[in-house]
Amino acid sequence: MQTTQNVPGIAKIEESELMTRAFSILAVVLSISGLLSGLGTISSNLLNLIQATAVFLVYLYVCYFKNLDLVDLAFILLSFLIAALNRAPYMVSVSMMLMIMAMAYKNDGLDYRKILSVYVKSCILVFSVIVCAYYVFNFNNHDVTMWRIDKLIYRKSIGFDHPNVAMMEFLGIIYGFLGLLKTKKRKRHLLLLILLSYLIYTQTVSRTSTILILAALVFIFLLGRKVDQPMPVWLSKAISLAPLGLMVISLYVLFHSYSDQLNTLLSGRLALYQQYYQEYGIHFLKTPELENAMFDSGYLQSLLSKGGLFSLQLMLVLTYMGWHAKKMTWKAGILLLSFFVLGFTETALQHFELFFPIVLILADNDVKRR
Repeated sequence: MQTTQNVPGIAKIEESELMTRAFSILAVVLSISGLLSGLGTISSNLLNLIQATAVFLVYLYVCYFKNLDLVDLAFILLSFLIAALNRAPYMVSVSMMLMIMAMAYKNDGLDYRKILSVYVKSCILVFSVIVCAYYVFNFNNHDVTMWRIDKLIYRKSIGFDHPNVAMMEFLGIIYGFLGLLKTKKRKRHLLLLILLSYLIYTQTVSRTSTILILAALVFIFLLGRKVDQPMPVWLSKAISLAPLGLMVISLYVLFHSYSDQLNTLLSGRLALYQQYYQEYGIHFLKTPELENAMFDSGYLQSLLSKGGLFSLQLMLVLTYMGWHAKKMTWKAGILLLSFFVLGFTETALQHFELFFPIVLILADNDVKRR
């Protein structure tokens, strides 16, 4: 009599279910810790440690079922080495990104939709609790009044450390929800998301994330059924190369003169970045004086604060996110591009509550089209 373990098909199903459960636990950890980091009240080192531990343990667990890919392992170890050279434990974030992609992209048995569903539900629950606590108990009030262009505006943090952070956390929920969105009642759901996004914008007055959310929703609405079809390969490769292009644009901004009107529109960011460069320059390894400096660009932060070596590594990892896919759907391409563009005005490139759902969406679409 054959046992379950001796039946290849059943054993394969059990293996896939176990890995899906492990990945679902990781989804909960990353979503909750990511949202809690947005509060600004819990030690970022503690939350980063929790995230890193969860990713590492799940990676080891998946490797128990799957043979180690020596190429993936080499890049992961190289990333650890770069963190060690910089004496910066937080730089293991790139190693974590590599582990997540290695697990997601090369395990066809994962139930990506189930994992994404767990992620979205977890995010919605925590986000809702934080926002409700803000309005009911004035929890974690970081509302700000600021001068924008030609007038003072009042911006609500809705429970997070900053209004921009609140909108960025909501963007992660949008990514996950769009990944789960099916053809049936698609337009109705998209209209609902547009209205909800606008409502949150009226509170936070956060421009970049809102523009990206609305642009993604409108494009997906207009594309209709085509949104789940593969886009031309040349276009998917162009989107994959966007991080390198945005880094070039960032360098142009850093080295060239700018108009006062543009600097004012960007709340003085251009002048600040050029000041950082003139005072500290660009180095191969990290610049300690800029580790806690204010940046609103993930590209310039990685270069000026964390050094050229780390920045190059990060750009290659981000490029690989989409480049690996044989076929990328229009929806996946739109969301991936919005993530890259967000990093141009926010330090969002290593936020796992944004990175994780996009990796799942890319992996799910790629597996379906192999």
